[in-house]
Amino acid sequence: MEPNQPELPRLRADMNPTVTVGGVALSAADISYIGLAPLSISGLYQMNIRIPASIGPGDAPVTLTVKGVSTQAGATIPVR
Repeated sequence: MEPNQPELPRLRADMNPTVTVGGVALSAADISYIGLAPLSISGLYQMNIRIPASIGPGDAPVTLTVKGVSTQAGATIPVR
């Protein structure tokens, strides 16, 4: 973030966001940010996560769940 720019809103903790990558549920320490994407169109969200070392190379399935509603099936993140 540039200095003098306001911090973007994050998802609230009461929205209970969870992330799984390759079937592994990430801990809160592995999720550094979930919120509005800086300098992007309105309504675009970004998540900054740490991929667990146990996830091997390839396209790992990724799921974000917020308030019990999950992202669509088939989303992947490339891991090298």
